[in-house]
Amino acid sequence: MTAILDQVTVGRSFARLLRHPSGVPDAVRIVPPTNLGEGYEDAFPTNDDVLITSKQITARKTFEDQEPGLGRLVFLFHLQGHRAVDVPGSGRQDLYVPTFVTYYHPEGLPRTSTWSEGDTETSILLGFWPQRPPKPVERALQARSDVQTLIPQRDDPSFWLEFPLTVDMERAARQIASPSIHPSVMQEYLSAKANELLCLGIDAIVTSFSKGKDRFAEEKSKLDFVVRIIEENFRTTPTVGFLAEQVNADPAILSSLFLERFGCTIAEYCARKRMEMASRLLSTTDMPLKQVAYEVGYNHVSNFNLAFRRTFGVTPMHTRRREPGAGPTSSQAV
Repeated sequence: MTAILDQVTVGRSFARLLRHPSGVPDAVRIVPPTNLGEGYEDAFPTNDDVLITSKQITARKTFEDQEPGLGRLVFLFHLQGHRAVDVPGSGRQDLYVPTFVTYYHPEGLPRTSTWSEGDTETSILLGFWPQRPPKPVERALQARSDVQTLIPQRDDPSFWLEFPLTVDMERAARQIASPSIHPSVMQEYLSAKANELLCLGIDAIVTSFSKGKDRFAEEKSKLDFVVRIIEENFRTTPTVGFLAEQVNADPAILSSLFLERFGCTIAEYCARKRMEMASRLLSTTDMPLKQVAYEVGYNHVSNFNLAFRRTFGVTPMHTRRREPGAGPTSSQAV
């Protein structure tokens, strides 16, 4: 894994820090040019050749970054924000909404990421050798021969497959992004969470193959459109009836599909979006707590405090006190 860690910085616009603040053995932190952005990208190796990458980026200006192709299969859990990705052989992909992606990054072909001015991104990536997949992936491949088409050969082109991000995926990914765990057991904790995400990711892939690609693509298109509407109107919680009209679907069927894919109801998803926005405002602005509550649809601070603590396990003021860009260095929660 040391060789992989050395290669992740080759040709990058990001600079590597001398040591990672978490103290996790062999962990690497790289940061964007200070005049272009802030935040960091962390890389944590595991014992089974899985490389965990945590991205938390804010762009001051539009900038690009090229990542070297290492011939690895990647599970990407995009939690929030926007990034445009140019993958050789797959064209330009835009990550706007919470999404799970699996893609192959061929060896020797750089992948270009672009953040526009004002963009933010929080995402978790798990990369591994397709010829030596981790146990959860290996077992799924043994059980389902059709899923084996995901395993590319050395000279195969890239592919990019998107799936809705479920609540369980988001929860595990956020626990990697901001772990609430003592540094002495951080490495084991991150490995366990990575294994959980591998299980959830391969489950989504197997489910899509079982359902049939055409039906899955149609459902995904409708759900993606519904999510975009919610992203623009989450403060007011659009009704199921209204959303069903927009995608020409039966309200009961839409509710069932949404729950199946995301693991929560539409109302719960809207509440989650409100809390994500609140966390971002608390972390990046000096806006008074009462104003933050109002901006995300709460008229009473007490109700906002209760909802925030129920979602993240900490108070809004705890999030505000947390040092920006600290990353997984101590037992602090999101």
